Amino acid sequence: MTLTNRTAATSTALAAQVQRTYAKCTAEASPNPSGPFDLVINATSLGMKETDALPLPLDLLRPETTVADVVATVAQTALLKEAEARGCRTQTGPAMLQAQFEATLGFLDLLPAAAFGCQPESSHTAPRSADHLPARPANPPNHA
Repeated sequence: MTLTNRTAATSTALAAQVQRTYAKCTAEASPNPSGPFDLVINATSLGMKETDALPLPLDLLRPETTVADVVATVAQTALLKEAEARGCRTQTGPAMLQAQFEATLGFLDLLPAAAFGCQPESSHTAPRSADHLPARPANPPNHA
């Protein structure tokens, strides 16, 4: 995993936290990532305004790259438009937000399973438990 940020100290600290929390994951901070990358995620505010610079050099994108942008205030950012023009698969911020919303409603049993294209095998519904959830890391990241 390569992390970059406009503030080098931020990406360095995040890479260190990822490395501590997920020992099997290699995380590094780089002010100038070189790729190639299978997945690129813009998790910055760049893209909220039409005048924003692109968050990364476009030569990092190749048709096999999936590009996601967490910006949810616009339907499609300039980064996603450029990625699609280069043949990349894309994921928009509004679609990610909608999926998170639906998953939360489903987890809380506030959205019927049919909304996810699922039908129960019987009329019996098992009580909800957290047994099906992955274990939390020993030292979860602090996002304060």
